[in-house]
Amino acid sequence: MLTAILALAVGVIIIFLIIWAFIKPEHFKKLFGFILRPISRSFGRKTLTPEEEEDKAKAKECARYAPITIRIDKLVAGQVLRYKIPEPPKWGCDFLNVELNPDSREDGTKYILSMENAINGMPDGKRITLRISGQPLHIAASIMDRDGMLFEEAREAKKVAL
Repeated sequence: MLTAILALAVGVIIIFLIIWAFIKPEHFKKLFGFILRPISRSFGRKTLTPEEEEDKAKAKECARYAPITIRIDKLVAGQVLRYKIPEPPKWGCDFLNVELNPDSREDGTKYILSMENAINGMPDGKRITLRISGQPLHIAASIMDRDGMLFEEAREAKKVAL
């Protein structure tokens, strides 16, 4: 009789935990992360604190934008980086331009991201400012969100495809 009651209690607890996992997965992850942390330490792997895990995720995200961010950092006055957008109707423009802000002082608005339409596959010269930022990562994220490809590389890829 006692074993039946214990088995029933364990079954109820397991069912409760399964339902809880579907309703509040973040609580479930914290609970079992706390319980399983000593086990992972016993296998010789370093267990990261939540802050370290967050920093690692941020670093991984920043690495995705690194190629564009590096190019933006190397901009000089008068130079424009032009990115071709593969799906213009979706975003409302054909090109994204990145250039240094000529009015930038020490207020943190170093870069200008602008959009431009195309005429016969070439930029039309009429730019509309989308964003002014001092962080190249913000500009790179905007370009990557639109799947922008550097215009010179886009032209070369098109020539190879022909």
